[in-house]
Amino acid sequence: MVYILDTNIILRTLIKDDDQVLADCVELLGMVKCNKIEAVLPGIVLSEVVWVLLSFYKFPKTQVVKALKSVLKLSGLKLVDNYDYEQAIKLYENNQVKYVDCVIASLVTSRDFTVISYDKDFDKLKVKRLEPGSFRYKSSV
Repeated sequence: MVYILDTNIILRTLIKDDDQVLADCVELLGMVKCNKIEAVLPGIVLSEVVWVLLSFYKFPKTQVVKALKSVLKLSGLKLVDNYDYEQAIKLYENNQVKYVDCVIASLVTSRDFTVISYDKDFDKLKVKRLEPGSFRYKSSV
């Protein structure tokens, strides 16, 4: 199984606003780093991370750049950018969800991926989704 990491996984490790969520995301990323699970990061997620950190959390650009570099250095994580934009637009047209989620979902509809996210909008798109906490006990197996 290949897992797609959503924006909120990266953001939760940077914002650190919920101890349990932070622990779950850090453990998940540790599993990726140790190749216990295979994960990919859509390039569009990096764009959304930048936008949210700058516009909503008011991070300074230097801190955003540092965060991006650390994400790119995470061993075991592969970037993907081969979206099905026609599928994404169709999903966007027919659902009340963010366009970025539809672009990410377009990766899933053409392959056997599962999205790891707290965003329940993926459920509306009929995308297989898990939350990071579901991996909590798998790391010791």
